[in-house]
Amino acid sequence: MNRVVVHHQNGTIRLCVSLDGAEVAVNPELGKSVDAVAMRIAKKLRRPEASFVDADGGAVEGDCTKLETGHQLKFPAEFTLPVFVNPPLARDLAVPAYPMVGLPMLPNVLLEHSEAADWRWLRGGVVVGSERVYVPTASDEGFRLLCECTPLQRRATGSSNRWGARSASPLPDAFALSVSAESDVVRAAPQFIVSAISPQVCAGDFRVLSYNLLADYNLKPDMARGDPFYVHLTPEERDFSYRRQLLLREISGFSADILCLQEVDRDSMFGNFLQGQLGHLGYDGLHANKVHTSTPVGNAVFWRRASWRLLASEALDLTRGEAIQSLLEACPSLGLALGKTTTVANLVVLEDKAGHRVVIANLHLFGDPGAPHIRLLQTYLVLRAAERHKAPLLLCGDFNCGSESGVCELLTVGFVDEGHPDWSVGRGFEWGALGDKRADLASVPQDQWCAAMCLNHSSALRTAGVPDYTYWNGLRGYVVDHVFLDAAALRVQSLLPVPPLAFIQKHGVASSACPSDHAALVADLCWN
Repeated sequence: MNRVVVHHQNGTIRLCVSLDGAEVAVNPELGKSVDAVAMRIAKKLRRPEASFVDADGGAVEGDCTKLETGHQLKFPAEFTLPVFVNPPLARDLAVPAYPMVGLPMLPNVLLEHSEAADWRWLRGGVVVGSERVYVPTASDEGFRLLCECTPLQRRATGSSNRWGARSASPLPDAFALSVSAESDVVRAAPQFIVSAISPQVCAGDFRVLSYNLLADYNLKPDMARGDPFYVHLTPEERDFSYRRQLLLREISGFSADILCLQEVDRDSMFGNFLQGQLGHLGYDGLHANKVHTSTPVGNAVFWRRASWRLLASEALDLTRGEAIQSLLEACPSLGLALGKTTTVANLVVLEDKAGHRVVIANLHLFGDPGAPHIRLLQTYLVLRAAERHKAPLLLCGDFNCGSESGVCELLTVGFVDEGHPDWSVGRGFEWGALGDKRADLASVPQDQWCAAMCLNHSSALRTAGVPDYTYWNGLRGYVVDHVFLDAAALRVQSLLPVPPLAFIQKHGVASSACPSDHAALVADLCWN
């Protein structure tokens, strides 16, 4: 369409002229007269002269801020071009890579001067969808899809037109700056063991999922240095755009009401993918990034918005805390080590339709095997923070320790004293000035003072169950992920099984069959 589009916002002006397929852009300085700008455009289009006129043919005076929708750029004895000021614009449209049958496709787009858009999905020129989100069917397999986005006009307010500028004549309803993008070839989704063993209907009042996603930020360096743990991966399995599609399919396949996710890339997974995809599936969510670091990884909690409402939330800094300050002051090396962990936890308070409240704590505790004392302190900080909300506690996450650990003893027994073995093991842990870690208990004199304190809490917590494994390190499986619940308010209806270890051994982790190195821990819970 031949036209002049004026983009005027944030103190800048840009004119884009379209004429018979040619495109000319002008970025005039503020205060530049419209006559000078018109002549500049004429020169670019190799015309002798041009001028801006209003709907009545009168000359427009002043600078480009005086241009309005309905004005025209006139080329004497030739033609005129209509002027549109801040029309609805769609740009930077991107559709998900690796589209798969059955997985929703939620395109990203930037809308300017518009809050909504019309959408079309086409296969071979035939319209197959008219909503923003499209779910490919078996008929789409083997084809590319074309996504078209047409921004809608803002509604008129007062004496201004729909774009916030006065207009001598209305903008044509059909006019908008549309954009389109073509997808990759649609493929069949890989078959997951989870789809065969996971019932779609919750057996309790609600279902909770805890899942470490294996952050791409953490995986990339391992793959780059040739870690044998990942040599089996195909080129597409090494592409996070592919793996995150598989993670979404697995997460959504469990149909959980509350999702506690760890190792969530802040931008490439949460901000640019899960927030939109899970939002379309009916979830709201929050991300808590690691603290005191530029590492863009953290934890995320999502909840089904039709069943739960958010009452409060906070990101807990587990590198310090008033509840343990006296111990850290007595042992500066412990304070130094704890301060370098960057560990964070989500704390979310939710209420369901019946008025039941629950405190969700989503953790990913410090992982060094030689630092069980740090995991004890981090867990204690979470317990103390949760107490402030005076509601039943649901504690989920990657604890980096098994059921026999001091952490699990603290949670279920409610007490760990100064003589617990985890304090003694921690004596050998140091974090040097250059970031090197050491855990050499044999070099520590037996009579050296052991940093320890009595930890206790009043919640009656119990585990939702212990599966065969939750993490596979390439040689064997370990249980390091847990769900603990307040037994005074909640009970376990069922704990869903994890895939057989033989399945993991056959396909390997971070693969099409097993997109993480952890298994999702899923429990159906009931209110007492």
